[in-house]
Amino acid sequence: MQQSLRCGIFILCALVHSFTALSQVTATAVKDIQPGSAGSEPKFLTLYNNAIYFSAVDGVHGRELWKSDGTEAGTIMVKDIYPGNKDSDPEWLTVSNGILYFSAYTNTTGWELWRSDGTEAGTFLLKDITPGYSATYDNTSPSHMVDVEGTLYFALSNSNPIVANRGLWKSDGTAAGTVKVAGTYTNTVGSGYITPTNLTYVNGGLFFIGQWPSLPFSTTLWKSDGTEAGTVMVSTNITRFPYGIQPAYLAALNSEVYFAADIDTEGGGALWKSDGTEAGTVVVRDMDINSTDGGVQHLANANNTLYFSGFPGASANSELWKSDGTSAGTVFVKDINPGLSGSNSSNFTNHGGRVYFVASTADQGSEIWATDGTESGTALVADLYPEAGSTLPNVSIGGRVLIALNGSLYFRGVLDNGLGEELYKLNEMILPVDWEDIGIECKKGLAHLYWKTAWEVNTKDFIVQASTDALTWTNRDTIAAAGSGSASAGYQFAEKSTRNKYLYYRLLQRDTDGKFTYSKILNIICGKAETQLRVFPNPANSTITLSGLNARDITRIVITDITGRRVMAFEDKSTLIDISQLSKGLYILHLVKTDATRLSRKFIKQ
Repeated sequence: MQQSLRCGIFILCALVHSFTALSQVTATAVKDIQPGSAGSEPKFLTLYNNAIYFSAVDGVHGRELWKSDGTEAGTIMVKDIYPGNKDSDPEWLTVSNGILYFSAYTNTTGWELWRSDGTEAGTFLLKDITPGYSATYDNTSPSHMVDVEGTLYFALSNSNPIVANRGLWKSDGTAAGTVKVAGTYTNTVGSGYITPTNLTYVNGGLFFIGQWPSLPFSTTLWKSDGTEAGTVMVSTNITRFPYGIQPAYLAALNSEVYFAADIDTEGGGALWKSDGTEAGTVVVRDMDINSTDGGVQHLANANNTLYFSGFPGASANSELWKSDGTSAGTVFVKDINPGLSGSNSSNFTNHGGRVYFVASTADQGSEIWATDGTESGTALVADLYPEAGSTLPNVSIGGRVLIALNGSLYFRGVLDNGLGEELYKLNEMILPVDWEDIGIECKKGLAHLYWKTAWEVNTKDFIVQASTDALTWTNRDTIAAAGSGSASAGYQFAEKSTRNKYLYYRLLQRDTDGKFTYSKILNIICGKAETQLRVFPNPANSTITLSGLNARDITRIVITDITGRRVMAFEDKSTLIDISQLSKGLYILHLVKTDATRLSRKFIKQ
């Protein structure tokens, strides 16, 4: 059974072309893979054959290879690689030339290279590269996999028990074609093991971070053409780089590799780029902070723009930046979490023409954000786990967190539904109308509703709806829309009679293709003064208090959930109400008056 967030969250988010678009955002668990609060903890999300592949735990088997087409029925285990409740723990899932590669563990082979076509029969050990070490848990594992023009490249660590295996490898998908490229080096700088990490495809070639011999943990930028002779340091200039380039967070853009580096002789912490030559390895922009990663973190290419978390000016908080690969085009986007902590933006993912990412704030924790590259167009998509904490608590482990499939965005996270960490689908409804303004006021004792759109695309009309209780709605008028265009359009509606006692108004916006959405609800009291009802505290844990209550005008108090289902009702007109037995969620309190009208207020039960 699919689990959904308890209620939709309406937000006004600047997400499209720097405009403010009305959206309704919810999240649905694709499948409760491991029932209970532990969760399946999906990791290494990867697209392959129109599905998302990942590793997960279901409570019966260990951590194994799974796939999902985005439906509950289509979310299944591919193969129990290590039968029983033991973990094969698939990692580094990577697609190359139509094959899904990954590393996995069994008690007969240890950590080795596997391949899959998405079926149980087509999932098998590709090659036992380090035979005879089945008891060794991690030091034989292929890692840092990347596709380079149809060839898989990967690394075997320096802790591999077979010394000759250590280094850079490649595979064409066959056991015979899975071979070592290079493992050691000797040049004017010194000699040692290459120790490749962060393998990155750039314009038909391979760049990676490898060893620099001057210090035990010094690194520099390497490149490879797939041969031992062609696997070399980008620069051996010990005068310019006495401790190596020490790159971090490699990303490709415009046929060059970009990275973070902290080199005192050339400005300190900075964003760098390289075309594979020493002369072409240069600073793009000095980020002003002297730190080991150059003030640049989580660098990624999304929508052909580099996004990263960096330090604005001399401040030590890490916030959202972007770059087009030039110094002038490397700019600060937004201070998402003002103060010293920063938002630590990461996991940049292209989806629907925008860039979605994870950012952390003091108020919302780690949640999903989106940007069009401008400050006004950068906003929280939704606080999917309000009040209690972070939807995305594990962004630093297990590979990517966000992934797009068939027009939808998926993520691995935690919601307030008792499921633990699972795979979720983000449900967004953003219609082609940009709401510039919407409001309501009293004019001569009558409600006057006005709204303005900055631009419209295939918008049919607006239906003005009114209600006395925010539950049952009456259509008051239908107003034709401008239709399509980028010009601002203004609209208005006014009640004509004081006999109408409506307290709430909203707009139903309809599109020419049948899609529709609602505006936010507007509350107004015109004419004679009405009961000024206030509910506090809000949110509340166990009790709520009512103020402004005129007991003589009230016949009954009713509480409903957001669907309209009655959960409490009583004739006691006490100003203190016990809500401790209610589940967490959004509720509406209704005061039924002697004239049969209602006053309603929303409150949140924590």
